[in-house]
Amino acid sequence: MSNIWDDIRRAVEQSKETLRAADDVTADMIRLAAPRLRSVDASDWRNRDALKAMKKQLRDFDMVTGKWKD
Repeated sequence: MSNIWDDIRRAVEQSKETLRAADDVTADMIRLAAPRLRSVDASDWRNRDALKAMKKQLRDFDMVTGKWKD
């Protein structure tokens, strides 16, 4: 019989692994998408909202230091 806490620990570890994989995929997507941003149809509200959200996040990135601001 398995202990519920062991199941929870396994689930947490699986979640951490999933987040690490998502971060890796995000980095790959950024490298692919960045040069293509100007080709996005900004007249489509879904694309426009996504571009606005991306720009809002990037405001906190310092290009000189290469670090995120707190």
